[in-house]
Amino acid sequence: MSEASKNKPTISTIELTNRDVLAMEQTLGKIATSSEIGTKAAYRISRLLDKIRPETEAFNKARTEIVKKIGTPNKDNPDNYDIPPERRDELNTEIDGILDHSFEIKFIKLDIATLDKVKLSALEINSIKKLVDFSEYDDEFDDEDSADAEDNDPKQDDE
Repeated sequence: MSEASKNKPTISTIELTNRDVLAMEQTLGKIATSSEIGTKAAYRISRLLDKIRPETEAFNKARTEIVKKIGTPNKDNPDNYDIPPERRDELNTEIDGILDHSFEIKFIKLDIATLDKVKLSALEINSIKKLVDFSEYDDEFDDEDSADAEDNDPKQDDE
């Protein structure tokens, strides 16, 4: 096996929902606008955003159609729609249906080390966890999980 093929990143196929994309949108924007990531990572983020964009546009279009169907144009601003209180559950149900729409994308996961300088919070990391390769830390967290399991083992004797 050549050295180049050993270091070649793996292309992953993951399933995302519109709900996932909405949750990660702000974090991806933060990463995409950061000057702290390298060119390779910036390129990967750009490619990822290109793959997600059509799904986001389709979701926004479908959501707008649902609002127009259920709501009535606002008298003061006809571009906005008022939703009658008695139809809000219907609106929420229909929007939940399109939020759960899933799709697959192929891309190279982001290496967690690449994101170190971006200063992401735990919530931000959680929002993009499907997109990040955490394998660098797998052993560390496996040990931590084992220790937690031992600490919480009800079979241990209290001597």
